[in-house]
Amino acid sequence: KSAEEQGAWRVREMEERCAAVCRHHAGEVHGLQRRLAEQIEECLGQANATRRVLLESRIRADDHVSQQMQETRAESVRRLTSATEALSAAREQREQARDFAAARGHEAEDFCEGVRRGQIVETYAVADGIRNFIESMPHGERMDRPSFVQALEELARRLRSGTFLRPAPRLP
Repeated sequence: KSAEEQGAWRVREMEERCAAVCRHHAGEVHGLQRRLAEQIEECLGQANATRRVLLESRIRADDHVSQQMQETRAESVRRLTSATEALSAAREQREQARDFAAARGHEAEDFCEGVRRGQIVETYAVADGIRNFIESMPHGERMDRPSFVQALEELARRLRSGTFLRPAPRLP
């Protein structure tokens, strides 16, 4: 029996050692799992904190970009409005200048036409003066100087016919 007892005692000792090793390893594994869970929890906390910081940064960046876009849009609208007003003012000035030029052109035409009529009246008066001069000449003098009288009559006829007058050119 002693060999049997010794064998049983060794088996029990081995079982106890195995149980102790299993308990030790179970404690180690449990401690390792607990430390690993704590590290995972810590990493998750850091990841969540980083995610919140990133989200806040994104919101701030989006707000900043949105504000810049609004300022740029407002500046563009101001510039467009200013350019539109300047264009409208320039068009109005152009219309006023065109109307002014047309009015001055008509006035110049009327003035030139008046001057032309005055010249015609004066030319007719000169022609009448020449005829009167010829008629006031004594008959003998007229007969003595027929070429002079003929030249004066031709001059009076040409003055009356407007051969010397050229109409003023038309304005475009």
